[in-house]
Amino acid sequence: MNDRRNREDELTKAHEEAEIANRTKTKFLTNMSHEPRSPLTGILGYSEVMQEGTFGPIGNEKYEGYVDNIRISGLHLQ
Repeated sequence: MNDRRNREDELTKAHEEAEIANRTKTKFLTNMSHEPRSPLTGILGYSEVMQEGTFGPIGNEKYEGYVDNIRISGLHLQ
């Protein structure tokens, strides 16, 4: 009877530890998915403004290609 009770206690403890680990993992993943989004929004916004020439042309074709690559890469990360 004591062995059974010990196993039940161990299972209960393991279950509680698993729940804590799961909550910790969920919190970590939530934070990690949010962290890059804030700067990514700015990168996408500025690259769109530059692509569209909102404030005038970029002035160099090579830079236009860079802006396209920045925007495409940012969209891929979204």
